[in-house]
Amino acid sequence: MRVLGKRLKTTVELIFDDPVKGFRQTLAAQLRGGILTAFQGSEFHQHDSNGDFIYRYPRIQYQWRHKSGVVVGWMESAEKLLQLPWLDLSLQVNGVELRATDVFLNPASVEFGVSERLCHYRLATPVLLFNQKNYTNYKPLKFADKLYEEDRLLQAQILTALRGLGVDFTERLYATFTERKTVSCVYKGQQLAGIQGRFATNAWLPADFAIGHAVSHGFGWISPLPG
Repeated sequence: MRVLGKRLKTTVELIFDDPVKGFRQTLAAQLRGGILTAFQGSEFHQHDSNGDFIYRYPRIQYQWRHKSGVVVGWMESAEKLLQLPWLDLSLQVNGVELRATDVFLNPASVEFGVSERLCHYRLATPVLLFNQKNYTNYKPLKFADKLYEEDRLLQAQILTALRGLGVDFTERLYATFTERKTVSCVYKGQQLAGIQGRFATNAWLPADFAIGHAVSHGFGWISPLPG
């Protein structure tokens, strides 16, 4: 593997006192909302001081795993997360008042690179590849053409996420789904088509790197597979 760059990454795992039921992405979005309320700062959202949307790869992202809320910060935001008072943080999630009873902080420097062999990844949460325009073009395609379009969008979203962290992928990127299943996802009250499954690529990507749309709301998080 040829390293293209290293980036600071901090993972914060919040263990709460009570279990909460619900869809993972819904809980992740509510975790995000609770933290936005608890900690003021532009790092935690995608809006500037005037309230206008900032088009950038989110440097702070949220996910829900079982009883745990997970917050990942990249680059300058990785250092910011280490400075915050996480223990005993109180949040409203799915109508339930939760208090963080344990907190695990994991600061790291992770590598991005080009691999000589294909690397395999599992989508821990569905990836959102489609917007209104490209989904309209995608729907009438024949089956084989849909598979090609899904792979093309996968490649594009990996490159977009890498650029968002300032990683220049210097080779031609190859990426293809090895397992795929289209699922219905809800994002900001809208029903969207997501894809679950696995993919292979010549990009070396770290765990909890996220691709596609709405990664700050828990979509598109990946896990490397052994092999």
